[in-house]
Formats: sequence, structure tokens, C-alpha cells
Amino acid sequence: MKESENVFPEFNYYLNAFISSSRSVLWIMNAEYNKIEGWHKWYADKEPDELTKIMLKGIVDARNRSLKKEPLYANKYITLGDDQCYTDLMEILESLVGRELI
Repeated sequence: MKESENVFPEFNYYLNAFISSSRSVLWIMNAEYNKIEGWHKWYADKEPDELTKIMLKGIVDARNRSLKKEPLYANKYITLGDDQCYTDLMEILESLVGRELI
């Protein structure tokens, strides 16, 4: 991201705006559509699965952090593996900076 920050300096601004506004979509839809026939049934049928609930909680946590603590900033990292077992390749590569490699 560092090499891109001059190309897209407003990225972090838009990231925070996106997280903040995405949290409000269903509230606004409910306010706009709650008197339309079929809305409540449609909304009730949209119960998220467990993975979606985890993602939605992450959005809520990110939004709360962005608005109440500090802005979100994009960060560069590279991992190899999955969510159970992974290696942070950036950490390894950074430890090699300035070293002579054979």
C-alpha cells in the first residue's frame, strides 16, 4: 500500500466512509420500506448464516473503531496458509532487509 499511497491518497478516507455507511444500509432500508407489503417477510427471510454473522460483526467492530477510537488505515501484509495456520511473509521478508542472501 505504501507505494500506492501517492496514487490513491484518499483510499483510507473512502475506506472509513464505506465501513461507516455500510453499517447503515439495513436501517435506512427498514425506514424506507417498512410500510411496503412483503417487506417484513423479506427481511425476516434474510437471517444470515454463521460466516455472514462473523463478517457483519467485523464490520460493526471496524465501524465502532473508525468512529469512536481512530480511523482505519489500510495495511500491507502477505500470508501463506489459512485461518488456522499461516505464516506472515512480510515479517519474514522484512527480517531479510539489509542482509546478504546466498
